[in-house]
Amino acid sequence: MAPPKSSAPRARDKARPMQRGRMQLISRAAAVLRALEAQSGYASLGQIANASGLPRPTVQRIVDALAAEQFVSVDPQRGVRLGPELTRIARAAYVDLAAIVQPHIDNLARETGETAAVTVLRDRAAVYIAQAVPDRTIVLASRVGAPIPLHSTANGKALLAGLAEGLVRSLLGTELTRSTRNTITSVKELLAELAEVERQGFAYDEEEQTEGVCAIAMPFRDVTGTTCSLSVVAPSPRFKANLARFRAALARCRDAIELATGMADNGRREPRRTAQARLTA
Repeated sequence: MAPPKSSAPRARDKARPMQRGRMQLISRAAAVLRALEAQSGYASLGQIANASGLPRPTVQRIVDALAAEQFVSVDPQRGVRLGPELTRIARAAYVDLAAIVQPHIDNLARETGETAAVTVLRDRAAVYIAQAVPDRTIVLASRVGAPIPLHSTANGKALLAGLAEGLVRSLLGTELTRSTRNTITSVKELLAELAEVERQGFAYDEEEQTEGVCAIAMPFRDVTGTTCSLSVVAPSPRFKANLARFRAALARCRDAIELATGMADNGRREPRRTAQARLTA
């Protein structure tokens, strides 16, 4: 008599579509929340659908679910905005993330001899949440909590890369302010550069925000799934002479941060291994 066939493979096969469905739902909810963040206030369902790239009926269902948990607030006249529960969680996450990344960017600053920092996307700008300054005579530093432009900084480009084009356009607006002769002021040109950032894994500021100052940044996600940016900034002569070393140091620091936050085991490792391979190619 033949032994009974195990039902385990069949159960696993049934579980896979359910797991994919849950991941898709989370991804769509995140797209709605990011679209609301870009609006910096109330937004209509149509505006959210346009920025997120999702069908309007899908947006309506997601908004209803998020409103039930107070992640968004709905006003019949004005529309939808981010809710109090999301704000509370985000505030705690930012505090925790700063504490987690600080020792790692301290090491990065010591290794490179340059200022290292972590930024997050907030109110249409990149905002410093942590910074480490090396022990040397001439350093470049910014205040933690200070906002910087998205289009003309390495941190900003790293935060924008990978976002839907509609959301990027909503965050940037129609006019890109020129800070130096190297600043990109065309949205179309910036979108092309963001595609390259996503492909390479690195974003650059080649004297685009401040004359004589360059920077390199890498995007990463914290434990909440929020996109953050890790960067090194230096005077142009030192930057160009040490760029390969900065790239390698950034990649190591990013990996250490993701290991500390638990994101190294969340299934996103393959693209990042490819980026690391480009360093040694």
